[in-house]
Amino acid sequence: MAETLPRETGREFRHTARAGFDGLTVGRAPGHVQANLILLPHAYAEDFEAFCHANPLACPLLAVGEPGSSSIPALGDDIDLRSDLPAYLVHAGGESRVTAIDAFWRDDLVAFALVQRRSCAGGGRHSHAPC
Repeated sequence: MAETLPRETGREFRHTARAGFDGLTVGRAPGHVQANLILLPHAYAEDFEAFCHANPLACPLLAVGEPGSSSIPALGDDIDLRSDLPAYLVHAGGESRVTAIDAFWRDDLVAFALVQRRSCAGGGRHSHAPC
């Protein structure tokens, strides 16, 4: 029998992840787009944003944060990018899978949210989502 997932809002799911959920996100918060998070030092941010705009199919840019900000207000309020994802792959001297990135956070990081194409098939919508 298929598992029935709870009907959650994006905010409810962020709080679930913040509380320690580290599983898959498929089917969670239906009707909302999912995004992949890329964090880059400010020195590389402008070039990466230009790359995304030049290659929207490969890097469908949903939103960009401000340097050092742990939120992207265009995506919603009460977002803490350091803890609201179920897991993070950190590439800094190797690869680590962690459930929070407080220890890696720097004041020069710029957050990029790229549309997770898989969420488009599930009816995820956002005014800027290229689904």
